[in-house]
Amino acid sequence: MIKRYQDPDGGFRMASAGAKDLIVARRSFADMAIPSGNTIAVEVLLRLGDLTSDTALKTAGLDSMKLLTNSIARTPTRYPELLSWLPAAREGLQNTDGRDPELWVVFGCGGDRDRGKREEMGRVARAHS
Repeated sequence: MIKRYQDPDGGFRMASAGAKDLIVARRSFADMAIPSGNTIAVEVLLRLGDLTSDTALKTAGLDSMKLLTNSIARTPTRYPELLSWLPAAREGLQNTDGRDPELWVVFGCGGDRDRGKREEMGRVARAHS
């Protein structure tokens, strides 16, 4: 999956790198009625990483999640399924000193940005952390 679907700019495409006759090789991040392709890729990589104890798989899933940090901060309701994988992403990984990493959820809007979303962001962060 990593070799065939990972985008060089990060995340995962909906078609393999060798797919022909495509006008656009779409890379979807936001969850809609069904989870996005990237969310499914993150889920698969995290689960396989856990089952096989392969931290490279988990790292690939985490890297895809990291791409969306700013977008999630602005519109967390676009990523409910992806956010549900944050606790699983943390499990089984270790810091360089051998300690388990901590999961910190930080949210907010800098300056005078849309203050109306802060309460909503807090509810989503609390529910998925």
